[in-house]
Amino acid sequence: MIIVPEKEIAGLMTRADAYRAVEQVFASMSSGRAYNFPVIREAIGHADALYGFKSGFDRDGLALGLKSGGYWPGNEANGLTNHQSTVFCSMPIPANAAPSWVAIF
Repeated sequence: MIIVPEKEIAGLMTRADAYRAVEQVFASMSSGRAYNFPVIREAIGHADALYGFKSGFDRDGLALGLKSGGYWPGNEANGLTNHQSTVFCSMPIPANAAPSWVAIF
């Protein structure tokens, strides 16, 4: 597993790279080759916070991913971010060829 802190992303890829990747997945979704699994979004019963879990698979890009995150609306008043999430991406490659999971915090 490779763990990539959010602050490191800009040094690893450009915005253009990210936009291109998103565009490719949307194209795969449009053709029916990528899809999302059912979304979980629930109020957790504390501080008006929400929890969300989203996942999907792209057959063209061979990427399986999920995003788990929380939304804390009261954090902004304290100068804190109100949204946190963790993204996991899995590529179907042999375990001995490269890490099969990438986690972004």
